Amino acid sequence: MNDLNTQMEWLSFEQFWDGFSELDLKMFKQDGTLATPYFWLIFQLLYFLSLRTFFTADLTSSGGLIIIRTGTRKFVMSKVISLLLYTTIYIALFVFYICFVSSIQHFLFDSSMSWKANWETSIIFCIFLILVLFLESLFYELASLMMGDIIPYIILISVNFLSIFSQNIVLVTNYTMFSRWSETGLYSDNTLLMLTWVSSMIILLVLLTLWLVKKIDFVYEKGE
Repeated sequence: MNDLNTQMEWLSFEQFWDGFSELDLKMFKQDGTLATPYFWLIFQLLYFLSLRTFFTADLTSSGGLIIIRTGTRKFVMSKVISLLLYTTIYIALFVFYICFVSSIQHFLFDSSMSWKANWETSIIFCIFLILVLFLESLFYELASLMMGDIIPYIILISVNFLSIFSQNIVLVTNYTMFSRWSETGLYSDNTLLMLTWVSSMIILLVLLTLWLVKKIDFVYEKGE
């Protein structure tokens, strides 16, 4: 038992957020064996289930009065900021738990701590994990204004699942897999480009949300 615990960690970034590694992809192409990344998929599912469509709920309940008092821009930006804070706290809780368990094992069995050994990669990965989930949540809230909450949920989960079969650097859902960062230098060597790409899409979605909320409010007033 002691030898087993010194050789491998109970819980680590690799185990929890590894996603679909390059080895898994090769095995799938060779013999069709699909090693489903359950932890990674459950993490995505729980995030969107916990998020809900609070944007739409506020607009349909008391959004009209809030917008009249604060203005559309302040209303939307307050929701965007709260969404970013929620995403950061959500991820931070999992990061804290992983580091805590890994540290306990280190002190009990003198095992190595992968997050400490690869702290630069771990930090960059966590930053992109926050940004990508924040980007996906913006799309989820924006799409829910037009299509309800079920269709955007299915779209996001489908895109996340399909991304395990592609290592394309343009596909932002790949950034949430730790294996994409630890196995190849493609992502770590293009960090600035990826950051620009994600930031641009975030800005675009925020602007689209501002436009759509104004449009919905305008139509609503005309209808009355």
